[in-house]
Amino acid sequence: MAVINRELFSAQDMSLTVFCGPSTNASGLIAASQANSGRVGINLSGTWAGTINFSASTDGVKFQAIAVTPFASGTNVSSATGNGNWFFDAQNFVAFRVYFTTKTSGNPIVTLAVANNDATWQDAFLASTTVYVNSQATSGANTLTQAAQTNRAWCCSFLQVSTNQRASWVTNPNLKIQDGSGGSTLFALDLMDVGSSGYIYDITLPLLDDGSGRRGIVGTVGNAMVITVASPGSGPKTNINAKFRAA
Repeated sequence: MAVINRELFSAQDMSLTVFCGPSTNASGLIAASQANSGRVGINLSGTWAGTINFSASTDGVKFQAIAVTPFASGTNVSSATGNGNWFFDAQNFVAFRVYFTTKTSGNPIVTLAVANNDATWQDAFLASTTVYVNSQATSGANTLTQAAQTNRAWCCSFLQVSTNQRASWVTNPNLKIQDGSGGSTLFALDLMDVGSSGYIYDITLPLLDDGSGRRGIVGTVGNAMVITVASPGSGPKTNINAKFRAA
């Protein structure tokens, strides 16, 4: 999972540094044959004008200018004068820094996400309204759609369904997660008719196959992820609360 850092640069010469230590061998020393598997996702947002520089360090003290790559593709750059998304492969560097070299006006927001073993460095690019998603419905079916993005697969890492009255589910399975609109079913579950005045269903998602011990459902790159809760009968309202990350 990514470690995410955010900061508002309100003055020139402000900087944000994240650490992304390289791989080590059994003795705790950097193995000559091992490059750092870490990747840093970089997002600049807000209303501002000026120049932001990118640099990295092999010892955490002295920094040198480096080039970052636009997401999902483009020409590498060592500085930016506007908003955008970039990434940087840490390799033998242990720290990465964003530095507000020149401020003309405004205040940029810098988001950095560091991940070693998965694609969650892309979470730097996600707005909170994309990470935490809610859908509500009364009586009828409730459908939550996480919109497709060309270069990203979605992982639903948290799912909760609630009703405000006892449900009498019309169809089974009454909870489905699909890979795209009308696509294959990735996960299905029968929610029980429980709770005299409503119920909160905390959904236990399956373990991921990456050996991390984390749970979630992963879709296909470029596909939406669609969560549908069937009609709970006449009267009850349903809420779907989900959390997504890049996969």
